[in-house]
Amino acid sequence: SSSSVHNIILFEGVMIYLNEGIPHSLLELCSSVLLRAGVESNNINTNTALISSSSGQYLCFADRLENIPGGDEDAALVEMKRTGWELLDWLPKPGLARHMGVARLKE
Repeated sequence: SSSSVHNIILFEGVMIYLNEGIPHSLLELCSSVLLRAGVESNNINTNTALISSSSGQYLCFADRLENIPGGDEDAALVEMKRTGWELLDWLPKPGLARHMGVARLKE
């Protein structure tokens, strides 16, 4: 029998220090790795834990994301979608790590 695997990726104060373009690419990389793992796991025998769907793949962050001026939620929705994520919760705040939220891997 198989069991589902849930992955939670956490970024806290990491992207603040990365060069321009890297935070966006890192979000894309994380989503593509999870999507690829889900496809590949469906081809493995049933005794292996499966990443059964994107619904169990989450990103939690307290950081400063690229392409999101201030706390603009519309810009956050666009950036998350462009990098393979569906924004579920958005909690902007003052400070360097001004973007806090939760996103789910897009189906």
